Amino acid sequence: LLSVVVQHAGRSSHLAGMAQSLARLGKALQELRVHLDPACASSLGVREFLLSNYSSIKKANPDFPLLVREAAGAEAQLVARYDFGVEKSVSVKGDSSAAIGNKLQDLIKAGDAQTRRSNE
Repeated sequence: LLSVVVQHAGRSSHLAGMAQSLARLGKALQELRVHLDPACASSLGVREFLLSNYSSIKKANPDFPLLVREAAGAEAQLVARYDFGVEKSVSVKGDSSAAIGNKLQDLIKAGDAQTRRSNE
């Protein structure tokens, strides 16, 4: 899934695990919104993450709503919407692309935990 990123970053085991998580975005989440400032240095990691991963994520999840919201002065953050309208947001202001990938994995895990609770 993220073979180009894996080869580029040289951290194959970490990114291979991330690729597995990203491949099942739609099962854990209903929607993911990415907020960023297109010109601000604190959004640089978000821009790098999107440039490296957006097409792979969409290829693996073609019907999943992955929304990118750019606005001057916007704080860089990921906003995940789960079942029943539950939302969780995390700041990614100033984070690296790899740190953003880790935070996205945490959001996916939170969705998995919520799904398990609602099925019990």
